[in-house]
Parts: sequence; structure tokens; C-alpha cells
Amino acid sequence: MNRQALATMEIQDNERVLELGCGGGELLGMIADRISTGKVIGIDWSPLAIRFCKSRLKHFIDQGKLELVCQNAAQIPLPANSIDCICTVNTVYFWDQPEAVFAECARVLKRGGRIVLCNADLSELSIEDYPPEYFRVHAFEEVTHSLQSLGFSQLSTHHDRDDHAEFYTLNATLET
Repeated sequence: MNRQALATMEIQDNERVLELGCGGGELLGMIADRISTGKVIGIDWSPLAIRFCKSRLKHFIDQGKLELVCQNAAQIPLPANSIDCICTVNTVYFWDQPEAVFAECARVLKRGGRIVLCNADLSELSIEDYPPEYFRVHAFEEVTHSLQSLGFSQLSTHHDRDDHAEFYTLNATLET
């Protein structure tokens, strides 16, 4: 899934990229490898995930390519119009208010900026194994409607399968 998200982002060398829910940092490292003058910022609500990423990706931090922030995705601590591309992989179902997160994405994205969401196809997951207070199913139509109502357009989706699961990738651009 991370490879598909990375390919879909079409990152340019000098872009500022934000990953929401960076977890263990696999995608952050892949993005940091692609940029030389840009920057990647990883946000996760888990202090443990941030500590792990700081250790695992220290060389990118030392090079000034990577910044990590422990924060809720609904409160992105970045200035308006400061990010070229936002990505998130397997996180939307952990957001209790996706509309608030998408509103923050629209605020920090530059006009013409891109958002890429990559999520497992929920039909393959055993949802009953996840506590409902942490795991929420948001219909695909709900997600696309939220994005469109905030000024995202050129929505495209791709359905695929990797070694672990079926998933979909949604790509949208913030209108200029």
C-alpha cells in the first residue's frame, strides 16, 4: 500500500509533504529518499510511534529532510498554504471526525496541492475485532463528499491488491 501511495503522490524533489498517521515511518522514509530540497513532516497521535520514527529515521532528521510531530490529525500545527502534498495510509477509520481532519488538510495545503488516501478494503477486515470507540467505518461516499465540499476536485480512485490485502487509493487536488 505504501508503494502505491508513493507512486500516486508523484512527489517533486522540492515539495513539502505531510503524512498523517505516520506510524512506524516506512512511508516517511520512502518519501525522504525521493526529495533533496523538500521536506517531509510526519504526524501521529502516538508518542510511541513518534519515538520509534525518531530512532529509525534519525539520518533524515539530521539532514533536515524530516520533522516529526506528536499531534491529533484534526489539529495540524502547520501554517495555512504550506504543504504541497498530504498522504495517509490506513488511518481514516481511526478518525472520529474525518470532516475536521479534511478541513485541516484543506487549510494547510497549497492551492493545487494533492491529497492521497490509501486504505484497506474493509470488506476484507474483521471489523468486530476492533473496538468501536477507536475504529470507525466511514463510507467511501462520505469521504469523497467531505473532500468535494471542501474544494477538492479531480478525484480519482484506484483499487488494487498487495501482499497483505485489497485496498483503494483516492487522489484529489485542492482547487486553485
